[in-house]
Amino acid sequence: MNKNKPTVALVAAATVFVLKLCDELFIRSSRTVFAEPIASLVLSLAVLIIAAKHLKFNISKRCLRGRDRALELFLGFMLAAVSLALVYACEYIYLRLRNYTGLALTFVCTGEEKYGAALALSMHIVAIAGGVLFSELFRGFLMCCLHKKFRSNKVILIQSGIFAAFSLASVIGTLAGSPDKISVGKAAIFAFATIICTFAGSMKWGYYYRINDSVWRAIADHLVYSVVLSCVCFADEGRAPEHQAVVALAAQLASCMMYVPLYYARERSNSERAERRRRQHEIMMSMHGAPKNEDGHSRRRGKREAVDVSENPNTMSKSFFNEINEVKANAADTDESETIGDGINQLVDGYFKKQVERDNIN
Repeated sequence: MNKNKPTVALVAAATVFVLKLCDELFIRSSRTVFAEPIASLVLSLAVLIIAAKHLKFNISKRCLRGRDRALELFLGFMLAAVSLALVYACEYIYLRLRNYTGLALTFVCTGEEKYGAALALSMHIVAIAGGVLFSELFRGFLMCCLHKKFRSNKVILIQSGIFAAFSLASVIGTLAGSPDKISVGKAAIFAFATIICTFAGSMKWGYYYRINDSVWRAIADHLVYSVVLSCVCFADEGRAPEHQAVVALAAQLASCMMYVPLYYARERSNSERAERRRRQHEIMMSMHGAPKNEDGHSRRRGKREAVDVSENPNTMSKSFFNEINEVKANAADTDESETIGDGINQLVDGYFKKQVERDNIN
């Protein structure tokens, strides 16, 4: 089953692409009150569920886990909000330099004349939220299925290319269904900006998942980004497609540049945490007589060898406190009193880690 994971994931991605293309060219559900390709979205969710069930992939456990969900949502919201505020300020300055007057941010949504502004806007936001949720869950699914065959950075590149292909289907549908003829130059700008924007955003959201091991920050960032860009602009009639694509690309690139230092800070924090855990593990193994390899380093034990579950807990506790007393005596003899606290802390960490392992085996 593990060998089939990359194949199943790529087949699912190809199926989603075909569904999106068929929706844009033939069904055209984006022209309904939802103003989004809602038909392909529903069918794509079904494809994701079927593929995950076939691979016994727990979407909730692998993509929606995480302790600090509220914090991740807040950070994603703030990163998107700051980058959008910067880009909208630049757009406002540009429009003023072009002698546009009466500039004010307004909510614009397709179908508000027919269905009413409130209904059209609410349905559009619901469709966007569904699309964002599918995109991030499918991204997590792809990355988990591909990571054993490809390296981490290569996996992020592959999933970014797949989502860029999805955006190509949207570009084809928009250009084919446009009531007004778009010049070749504007069509090229629209297509290029849309594809590069999706690729850059997918790279950023892929690194979100790699660092946080969940999609919560990506969901918040992606949702704010999509809702604001599609519904808020400086003109009552909305932006032209090429203008919309360029603004979206600028916002995405600004967000990516802001995220670079945050990524490296989180990567360094994760590396330090992993190093602390490795050292605690080595101390614990050396305390309890871990077998050594030829180089003198502790060899990992198997599950049956990790803890002797037949050992009396009282005996374990006595030996633990005897080791603490030995650390104190050695420190007193060598006049290294500053190391007493560190030595005891390491012993305590090792003791409780051993207790947890013993409980897990039981």
